[in-house]
Amino acid sequence: MTTSINASGSVNLFAIFEPHKGWRHIEVTQQRTKKDFALQMKNLVDIHCPEAESIRLVLDNLNTHNPAALYEVFSPSICTSNCPKTRIPLHA
Repeated sequence: MTTSINASGSVNLFAIFEPHKGWRHIEVTQQRTKKDFALQMKNLVDIHCPEAESIRLVLDNLNTHNPAALYEVFSPSICTSNCPKTRIPLHA
């Protein structure tokens, strides 16, 4: 498998885990944008964990990893239906 890195040299590596089930999902995107983050969060809620009552996230402090990214990419109705499931830690 050959992987190329974009000109800026930065990519996203998204890792989703359910340790108690022995399950993981890894995805790499060719850029680091708010849209990439928002799409991964939507996939997490809608595809990977649709039955979850609550999803706890562990995020780094990148400026793209915040609830505002969801509102920039999706309509408010999609954000409000998905956000209550996720607990996004806010960084000071």
